Amino acid sequence: LKIIRGRAKGWSRLLWTASKHRGRITCVAVASSNKIIVSGSEDKTIRLWDATSGAAVGEVMASHTDEVTCVAVTPDCKIIVSGSMDKTLQRWDATSGAAIGEAMIGHGDGIVCVIVSPDSKTIISGSWDNTLRLWDAISGAAVGQVMIGHHDGITCAVISPDGKTIISGSSDHTLRLWDATSGAAVGVVMTGHTDEIVCVAVSPDSKVIVSGSLDKTLRLWGATDGVEVGEVMTGHTDSVCSVVVSPDSKIIISGSSDKTLRLWDATKGAAIGKVMTGHTDQITCVAVFPDNKMIVSGSVDDTLRLWDATSGTAVGDVMTGHAHVITCVTVSPDSKTIVSGSNDHTIRRWDATSRAAVETVMASHTRRVPCVAILLDRKTIVSGSKDDTLRRWDAASGAAIGEAMVGHTEMVLCLAISPDNKTIVSGSKDDTLRRWDAASGAAIGEAMVGHTEAVLRLAISPDNKTIVSGSYDGALRRWNAASGAAIGEAMVGHTEAVLCLAISPDNKTIASGSLDGTLRLWDATKGSAVGETKCALGFRSLAFSSDSKFIVSEEYRNGRESSEPNASAEDGVEDNSSLVNDGRKVMDGEENEAYRVVTIVRSVNGLVRVRTEDVPSSILPNSQASSFELEHDGWLRGPQGKRIFWVPIDFRMEESTFECLVMVGSTLAMSGPKQVPMFDVSAF
Repeated sequence: LKIIRGRAKGWSRLLWTASKHRGRITCVAVASSNKIIVSGSEDKTIRLWDATSGAAVGEVMASHTDEVTCVAVTPDCKIIVSGSMDKTLQRWDATSGAAIGEAMIGHGDGIVCVIVSPDSKTIISGSWDNTLRLWDAISGAAVGQVMIGHHDGITCAVISPDGKTIISGSSDHTLRLWDATSGAAVGVVMTGHTDEIVCVAVSPDSKVIVSGSLDKTLRLWGATDGVEVGEVMTGHTDSVCSVVVSPDSKIIISGSSDKTLRLWDATKGAAIGKVMTGHTDQITCVAVFPDNKMIVSGSVDDTLRLWDATSGTAVGDVMTGHAHVITCVTVSPDSKTIVSGSNDHTIRRWDATSRAAVETVMASHTRRVPCVAILLDRKTIVSGSKDDTLRRWDAASGAAIGEAMVGHTEMVLCLAISPDNKTIVSGSKDDTLRRWDAASGAAIGEAMVGHTEAVLRLAISPDNKTIVSGSYDGALRRWNAASGAAIGEAMVGHTEAVLCLAISPDNKTIASGSLDGTLRLWDATKGSAVGETKCALGFRSLAFSSDSKFIVSEEYRNGRESSEPNASAEDGVEDNSSLVNDGRKVMDGEENEAYRVVTIVRSVNGLVRVRTEDVPSSILPNSQASSFELEHDGWLRGPQGKRIFWVPIDFRMEESTFECLVMVGSTLAMSGPKQVPMFDVSAF
């Protein structure tokens, strides 16, 4: 446990860490009111955070079916807009987090950027479909004409502070100007870069546009006509990844893959001062303080750094705390707070004005924490860890309560809290369940033994009489919640790990979902099967409706989950299977005999799609039982040593416990540490 308050030289600027997302943070935004922070994630959700305390505000905002790539808050702080790789935008109430209206549909590919006009009336989106679109912020309806002109995907877009002009950058090496009211093209096509445009910014006085490119240069352009101004800004030795203009419109700051930042005169493009060095890996994001005094940069080296905006000299100590690449950074409008997002799945808030550390880190576990639960009174948090222990924490202060709860001999994988708030139940990789007194943390009775493999999921009946467990062994078991004694025989039917389970509010039905592609219903009293349904890749999570009549499930679908009612506990179940990716068949057997391969990495934090690519059919095995070798360099190699896909290093380590899935038509490849057996799933 680490709680520090006060002032001392050299103390961390970290104020709080928010870590509810299950995937890397892709984008953050701070409302102009300084009260709310918004984050978007690879886990397909958006979350609201109190900018002062770091507490989550409202429920998770979940409607997208793919990675959230961008978020924006209207200047009047009333609406949040999110864009996703699912090709849609969604509006949300900035106070409650509730969805506003239906998804905004029109783009033909993933959304990569979203911005809002200064008057809060118009939303602008850019997509990999090569177009930009205008939307009415109140109704969500499309307005104006589709902005067509780029010959490759949109990579970035901004709107001028006067709200008159939209500027877009593209993989086609050009920038274009558009009328922000009608969407009509304005001025000339801005050519000059010799590679993809990565970033673009417009000066606060709406006079100058600056662009950064993979060609290692920056260029200045007139904001009204698109005519190039001054000389090409050269100096970086690698791609320009980020660019911003100071609030007084005098200085341009660029960040590069060459690990440096540079200052430039915003009028002539001339270099100013010395090269800003200190990061040990590429710069991923840069922000300028609204008061013009400092610059903050984020890097692949997992750190943030502060710089004097006039001289470029480093300010203070390096800001450490993130455990992975910094993906985004922003500064609050009052210049007092820095907010960063990272591939470590967390958002962190930093004090930009003083050395005060107001930090609460719940860090008594010695290894990864795969599960947490909150008691119903909201006063106590319970965590389970790979260090084989459970711990209790004060939900208000973050202080540890009592000693570690010791009993399991392997990592704790799941937790459940009894309806009366008195008992904690844990499941472990040691194949057992254990009960604990929620008030004292003391163990209750002996370990509950019966499963032959790790216990993955737990549920307690609403009447507090029965505990149900699901295991990697494919079985479910019922236990007496008071004594811990087993009830009846194992509930057998699934042929793969049980990934989710729920008990109906009327205590009559148990629902379980498995990696075997089936959702099964069981009589909660007898333990007998009463129905099942199937999907392509299995079920991730499920829940009963309050009237016990319907089940809502999340299904694995080639790296995506979809939430929809798909089973009725009274009327039986329906087949809801599909094999699609971005609306297309995963494998069609095209005339060129190339197959679409979707590579997925499933870690403890959920599914992450690594890449999608076309490969010749010749590299695929003819036999369902063929095995592929995962080489130490990360490549999965097929027959004759041909490369199939690459596994990131973080997921190759034994510590990460990964599974890699490749779906090619009806063939499913599941990789373990050494081999990848192939299975035919067409019968699912």
